[in-house]
Amino acid sequence: MIGVFREDDNLLKEGLKPPIQEEQPLANKIIASLPIAAFLGLIAFIPLDVFRFHLFAQPSDLASVLGLVVYVIGWCLISMFFKVNTFAATAVKHLGRPKTNSD
Repeated sequence: MIGVFREDDNLLKEGLKPPIQEEQPLANKIIASLPIAAFLGLIAFIPLDVFRFHLFAQPSDLASVLGLVVYVIGWCLISMFFKVNTFAATAVKHLGRPKTNSD
């Protein structure tokens, strides 16, 4: 990701902005906050389960290696998509109604 941001200053500026922004519609803010809350919940739950609750069994070595490989491939794909699409951003912005031939 550092290589992607190094090449495109606009993408870096957009990437440093928070995912929920002032100019977003309320419905968009609510919908965007759900995956953020779920992600933060996972970040809090995983270490609690590993060290205290033990609700899930420890994964096998094969599952751990495959999980790491999928994780690295995912980050490589995300980096590639950001490099190809400089309009990719964390927040959807409403730019108004596009003009058509009938306008």
